[in-house]
Amino acid sequence: MHIRTLLILILVLNIAQLRAVSVTTDTLQLRFRLDSIHIDMGYIDNAKVWATFEENYRRYFAAHDSLPLRIDIYSGASPEGPAAHNVWLGENRGHAVQEQIRKLLNGRQTRFVIHNEGPRWDALFNVIAASDEPWRNEVLRIIQLPPSKDGKSRDHREQKLRALRGGTVWPTLLSKYLAPLRSGTSAVLSFLNARDTVYMRDTVVLAMTIYPNKRQKARKDRGPVIRQPVWLLRTNIPFLAAAIPNLQAELSLDHRDRWSVNVEGVFSWWTFSYNAYANQIIYGSVELRRWLGHRERHHTLDGWHIGLGVGGGYGDLEWRSRGYQAEVYSAFVNIGWQRRFGQRRQWAFDVGIGLGYAYIPWRRYEGSSRFPVGKEEVHDDHLMWQETNRTNWFGASHFNISIGYVFPQRHSAAKRQRAQEREVERHDFREFEKKMKAEEKQKRADEKKRKK
Repeated sequence: MHIRTLLILILVLNIAQLRAVSVTTDTLQLRFRLDSIHIDMGYIDNAKVWATFEENYRRYFAAHDSLPLRIDIYSGASPEGPAAHNVWLGENRGHAVQEQIRKLLNGRQTRFVIHNEGPRWDALFNVIAASDEPWRNEVLRIIQLPPSKDGKSRDHREQKLRALRGGTVWPTLLSKYLAPLRSGTSAVLSFLNARDTVYMRDTVVLAMTIYPNKRQKARKDRGPVIRQPVWLLRTNIPFLAAAIPNLQAELSLDHRDRWSVNVEGVFSWWTFSYNAYANQIIYGSVELRRWLGHRERHHTLDGWHIGLGVGGGYGDLEWRSRGYQAEVYSAFVNIGWQRRFGQRRQWAFDVGIGLGYAYIPWRRYEGSSRFPVGKEEVHDDHLMWQETNRTNWFGASHFNISIGYVFPQRHSAAKRQRAQEREVERHDFREFEKKMKAEEKQKRADEKKRKK
């Protein structure tokens, strides 16, 4: 009888101990300085929080060193600033907390899971929704707008919040609501085989983690996409090989990187051997280009393009006192491909061919040196016309194998930003109208149901 009682008592104690292990958790909340990824124990109450976390670990977890641990780290940044930079801050702050905890564990078997929340717009929405600020509804409507697609610049929602009510709301948002989101990174410590773990957090939990599972195949990093208004100068290599100087200038037109205009000029005025040989060409063309494909995946003025152009000029080509003079008037559709390269994508290589129509009135002649009058007749000062005709040409009327250098447009960042703001405002207005119409439709449906 005593043996049975002793066994029951031992079993009860073991179950109580296991249950105590299964529900034991500890939460660490560290804060970072503005735009920093390094842990400063002298900042706010980081030293006190870390001492409490270390004491709880030694009291509740160190004794069960045979059980593996799981540490969930929730990191992020406040929404202000470029989204890509906030994602980088969240990732590196999570790794900083991981290394700090790893020193305490002293090689213990542990599974670290870093949840990078990036810019915490959802967290800002929740804390503003729970407040009683007079501008609460206005801020919530701005936060619910779709985010900007360009992660390298400030989100348009931040700009709207900065300008709200003449800029009087932003200081309160910055000091009272954005500061905690800017610096808070929490770590939840629990046993890996726990079933009833209660997660206690000091920050808002987001439903989506930005970084994908590591088992997914990583995309090859091709460097950042450079999308900004630019213009470039280039030269056609085959023309240079034929001793025909030429220059092209191309200018990007809109912030979506879909349109550009290209201007080409050709000029040569060479004569040799007393005018027996001549290479004289004056030609110019203007082309409007449409850039194809998903432009957010390409640099500005990079990829496939199709264009519509017109050109005209004059030429005089003579070889051994026999030559042709002609005027050219052409219209063509150009299809080409351009690639930017270099460390800053400052170089461009372009290949294209133009198909279209050219009207060419021409004249064939022979120089006066072929009809000598005397020994004093040396120069081709006179042309003897032999034939006059005209040609209508359908086919390849333009070709291009060129290399050039890319220059940024002056004040390009400000121009692009203003254009993006106008586009976002139009998009927001359309979305707001759709939402209002849907709400009105739902209200009418609800009223019909009540009447029935």
